[in-house]
Amino acid sequence: MIGKIVISTIEEAYSKSFLEEKGIDKVISFIDPCKFDNFWEHYTYKMQMDWDYFMFYDVEIKNSEYVSPKLEDIQRLIDIYHKLINDQSVHNCLIHCTAGVSRSTAAAYILLFMMYGDKRKALDKLLEVRWFAQPNLLILDYADKILGTDLGDYIYKWRQEEMEEFRRVKRESLPPELRFKL
Repeated sequence: MIGKIVISTIEEAYSKSFLEEKGIDKVISFIDPCKFDNFWEHYTYKMQMDWDYFMFYDVEIKNSEYVSPKLEDIQRLIDIYHKLINDQSVHNCLIHCTAGVSRSTAAAYILLFMMYGDKRKALDKLLEVRWFAQPNLLILDYADKILGTDLGDYIYKWRQEEMEEFRRVKRESLPPELRFKL
């Protein structure tokens, strides 16, 4: 059972006091492969917690130049979520990546969708936790294949609407003589 979901940056996740303050007992890390060596330096206390990590870059297209998420990674993530949701104990989860914006918010959105079964409610809850979330579309596309959903398309459309609203507000904030198509 999930009690609380916290999304953070890697710096916050490095802080044992941050984890204790938030009452975290489950951590899911998304780490850039180039940062893996110092991951263990910062997490000497990690052995005392339930900690899973995934190692791939924040990319939204399959790319041979960078280590991208794979279907097996997201299947493992969903398997972890099934265990957490079905466990009788309450778990306070920290989900983090480097900036706490893309990989971690995609992972949190998947978990919230699995908990609520509703894309809009999951998005609203995600934005309560991390208002500037921009979930990684490749991660969501893999989740769609596994769960038989359309989370990636839903978030893609939401992003487009958000960008259009941003452009509208930005345009309206300019003096008329400076307004141009953004």
